Amino acid sequence: MLPSRAEYLKKRYATPAAKYSAQKANAKFRKIEWNLTFTEWWGVWEPHWDERGNKGGAWLCRVVEPGPYSKENVYIGTAKTNSQDRRRREKDATNNCE
Repeated sequence: MLPSRAEYLKKRYATPAAKYSAQKANAKFRKIEWNLTFTEWWGVWEPHWDERGNKGGAWLCRVVEPGPYSKENVYIGTAKTNSQDRRRREKDATNNCE
């Protein structure tokens, strides 16, 4: 028996290559520079691959925002750590302007 279309798409787009392409396309859509090769991206993600996800899972975060997705400017975090880091950077920027 053939898998359903939903099962096929879920399996196909769960591969690292598919996730890399989707993340790169999303960065382009958001007008964020993308300077990661697949090998660099996979080097960052591989130790955390099973932790990824939308809610409590791992995210590819940027150290400096705005800034490119590049080997030197990314880390794996969670939505919560990404949000906390963003607020801290905004607070630091505000304090530096006073």
